[in-house]
Amino acid sequence: MKNGTSLILTELLVMLLVFSAASACCLQIFSWADRQTTAVERKDEAVVQAQNFAERIRNMEGNWPEDGAQNGSQGEIRMELENGMTLSAVRLDSEIPGLGKAEIQVREADGSLQISLPVCWQEALP
Repeated sequence: MKNGTSLILTELLVMLLVFSAASACCLQIFSWADRQTTAVERKDEAVVQAQNFAERIRNMEGNWPEDGAQNGSQGEIRMELENGMTLSAVRLDSEIPGLGKAEIQVREADGSLQISLPVCWQEALP
């Protein structure tokens, strides 16, 4: 009878170890999924901010603001977003007359790039 009891206890101990290992794996997976969800939400937010700013640039109809760093015909606009990210837009030279170009970038506080979005718009010819 004693041999049967120890066999049952051994089986229970093995099952407890199996369920413990399975629960540890599940916690790791849920933790990873949560980090991925947060990263995707931040990326979505960056895309929305870049798209909104692209529309603002297109609505300026070529009247690029004069604030920010200037380098010839290139200008840069920088703004801190509420979520800790930084949005910057750099005006680029265009080979095509009447076409304005810019590059919008949204970066995290640590400097990592979330999104880079090229923007083009039609300008009035002189």
